[in-house]
Order: sequence, then structure tokens, then C-alpha cells
Amino acid sequence: GGARGGGRGGGGGGRGGEGPTILCADAAGEPVGSVAKEGLRDWVLVVGGEGAGVPPALGSGARAVAVPLVPGVDSLNVAVAGSILMCALVGAREAGSDG
Repeated sequence: GGARGGGRGGGGGGRGGEGPTILCADAAGEPVGSVAKEGLRDWVLVVGGEGAGVPPALGSGARAVAVPLVPGVDSLNVAVAGSILMCALVGAREAGSDG
């Protein structure tokens, strides 16, 4: 089970009217710590259903992001994975804010 998703594209990051960066929970995606360090200001996180993941129509064009797992852990419940991803992304954004 757990969060899986589609493509590895990306949104505009919220700059110049391009819209938010679409992030898709995917166990094969980039580690969330690497993505969080970029300090994305405007993003949307898409998480899928247990086992099936994100439907291709929603994941297509999204940037895949993952929670790195320790050896012996195969997957996370989608609610847990989504919570960890949001915490890492919001925490990094707030740590880098000017006010």
C-alpha cells in the first residue's frame, strides 16, 4: 500500500503567474528533504488511494516526491505519508520565510 503516483514533470512554482508546483506522492519520487530545501512557496500535494496510488490523469505532469524509508519498511499508509510530506514542505517553507 501507500502513496504512489505518476509523472515527474512539475508546475511553475508559483512564480510569474505560472501556478503552483504540483507534487505527487510517489514512493519512487525524489526524497522530500531534497524538494523541501528548494523552498517552494506555492505547491499542491496530490496523494492517492491505498495501493492504487494517484490516478495517471492526476499524476501526469506532477513532480514525484517521496518519504525515504528505512530498511525493513516497505510502505506507509497514505495518510501518514501525506502528513509527513506536508510537514516537511511546510516546515521548510516557514523556516525560510522572512516574516
